[in-house]
Amino acid sequence: NRVLSGMVGEQDQIPPVFSAKLIDGTRAYEKARAGEEVVMKPARITIYAIEVIDFSLPKLVVRVKCSKGTYIRSLVNDFGKRLNSGACMTSLRRTKIGDFSVDNARDLMHLKQEIIDSAVTVDNSQLTIDN
Repeated sequence: NRVLSGMVGEQDQIPPVFSAKLIDGTRAYEKARAGEEVVMKPARITIYAIEVIDFSLPKLVVRVKCSKGTYIRSLVNDFGKRLNSGACMTSLRRTKIGDFSVDNARDLMHLKQEIIDSAVTVDNSQLTIDN
């Protein structure tokens, strides 16, 4: 927990070479996949908070509140370096970006049903059947 809390704050972070960061008008991952040497420049980011959700060796689940431009893969890599053991990420879930949050998300099946219901409204008072 001491290592994680030491990662909170403003810092320079080197993005991964397999990222969408633009380098001379080309995405870094395109250059990396083409076998070109990619030198990534550090970017200033802020980690506002890191909260441990679950810790059951060898798995650690954390919630990170960070500034835009933060690469969580790089954060995990830096965490492993600080432990002198390495670390890898097995899953990632973005829960908020800007004004959008999963707390305000709508279930897709409910939304689909609402759309269907609103499109199939029938006013029975004006319905006539001719024989």
